[in-house]
Amino acid sequence: MRPISSSARAIIEGRHHDPFNYLGWHHEGDERVVRVFLPEASAVKVLDQAGHVNDLPRIHDAGLF
Repeated sequence: MRPISSSARAIIEGRHHDPFNYLGWHHEGDERVVRVFLPEASAVKVLDQAGHVNDLPRIHDAGLF
């Protein structure tokens, strides 16, 4: 696993003051980003508007994708 941000660490530890500011679908610069926290999931797939299915990479073993 790569190093994670302080926001990601706060999500994992259950102490983020505004989790939906970090989780979900967001624009970051020119990129679209989707983040989910599913502690019991082994994998996560997303369906884009064009109908393509993509795997979300695991950011942390605690279930952050």
